[in-house]
Amino acid sequence: MAVLILFVDYKVNFHFDGGYTTEYVPVYDYIVSILRYSIMGALVGMFVGWALTNNKVVTFLKKQFKND
Repeated sequence: MAVLILFVDYKVNFHFDGGYTTEYVPVYDYIVSILRYSIMGALVGMFVGWALTNNKVVTFLKKQFKND
């Protein structure tokens, strides 16, 4: 979650006829977007961890049954 504070935009730039304007994202929307990305990252990490663990278990069982 701490890394997302660095990467989630807290301001939005709008370009118009030769210039631009900057608007800051409201604090509530900023916090909700950080939490949303954190939850998605946790789910991806959980799936990757499960897949790696599942692969080790399958490989271990194949070795056990192969030796018998």
